[in-house]
Amino acid sequence: MSEERLSKTTIELKRTIELLHEESERYVKIESIKKSLEVEVKNLNIRIENIEANALASTKRMVSKLEARVRVQDQVSRRWYFGGEGGGIFGGKGFLKGTSRRRWYFRGQG
Repeated sequence: MSEERLSKTTIELKRTIELLHEESERYVKIESIKKSLEVEVKNLNIRIENIEANALASTKRMVSKLEARVRVQDQVSRRWYFGGEGGGIFGGKGFLKGTSRRRWYFRGQG
């Protein structure tokens, strides 16, 4: 009976050691995967930051170009409306003498 018990205990101990070894290997694999995923997340965060910085710079350039375009269009339209020396629809000689052209155009706002 004692030998039988010893045999069962030995078998159980071997099985437990085997399970422990398998779990240990699984833990090492999982830790390796975890570290590689952490590195990948770090690289992706760096990539996202670079993309965001480039997008911001691109947006600023685009806004700057659009602002310049609006300024040019504003200058062109002012020349067309208020051009001097005979130019523009409100320019020229004899148009509303003694009255500010801008004041007349904006009807009392100038």
